[in-house]
Amino acid sequence: MLLLVKESSYEHPVHSLIMDPTDKVWKNYFTDAELKEILMHDIKQLPDLSEEMEEILQQFEFQGKTALEFYEFADNIKAHPINEFNKKWTKESIKSACELFFGCEELVLDDCSESDLLHSVWEFMHRLYQQKGIKAKLGERVSKAVSSAKNAGRAIKAIERRLRKAMGAKLDILFKAGIHELGSCEVGKHGVDESDDKYINDGLLKLPKTLRDMLAVQIRSNPSKINDLVAVGYLMMGLSMELVVMNVPKGKHIARVTRTEKFPFPSTMESFSADFLSLLELAWKGHEMMKKNLAALNRRKRKAAVLVTGDEESVILAPSFSL
Repeated sequence: MLLLVKESSYEHPVHSLIMDPTDKVWKNYFTDAELKEILMHDIKQLPDLSEEMEEILQQFEFQGKTALEFYEFADNIKAHPINEFNKKWTKESIKSACELFFGCEELVLDDCSESDLLHSVWEFMHRLYQQKGIKAKLGERVSKAVSSAKNAGRAIKAIERRLRKAMGAKLDILFKAGIHELGSCEVGKHGVDESDDKYINDGLLKLPKTLRDMLAVQIRSNPSKINDLVAVGYLMMGLSMELVVMNVPKGKHIARVTRTEKFPFPSTMESFSADFLSLLELAWKGHEMMKKNLAALNRRKRKAAVLVTGDEESVILAPSFSL
């Protein structure tokens, strides 16, 4: 990693001590076997589907229905608004997605803005967080973790004027539970692919740096869990979604990125069941991962009430690099 730092002329996640084994640049510095080992060491697997969620999704595993027929099937399923949240979320998500196909055989979203996509195509994702606990904050939210990282050097000034406080990164969605920032989401317009600047800048640089800053704040809250905690990100670029997980697999300095494959939003009703149910599963697993992380974050020992002397052993993950 140090060699890449020395050779680089532009900002890269490595400057923030972030390792993404899938980043093509690492093929110039590691063998395939080494990258595989980095990727798999203490990897944080996604949670399994619960029996309840598996049964719910299986109800919709059929083909050959029109958008209206699929909509009506979902609409006829009874679900308690509180006690059966997963069932309610699934049926309402399917109904909303089917409405996009009313009057058309293929999905056409060329003129949609990122906000339009977030509130139509990806509506199911943030509606999952309407239940108690973790909340999805929409509307270009500022991460306090990122703001804290950018302003780490601010203090009382004696000689020079104190710099203005820098703003944190603006996120399409911020996931919070109380004071804890657990993850974030970045959205790109229809047509964005891996070669576009939007995907590279937001998906490969901004999102990982944001997740590292969130993870750094979490670790300050519960240092003993430094190798257990995670920060979770959703990346929706074009009409596909992937899940991004940030953790510190070993030691207390290098954060690693792991990703799922990209799951497409259905473009026609012929692939609706297979594609959309996979997206629901991915969204649900991201939520479950945040729930488990929150539980681990809150399982901590009582701190002794003592004065700070500077001799205390600290376990702190440094924030990401800021220009």
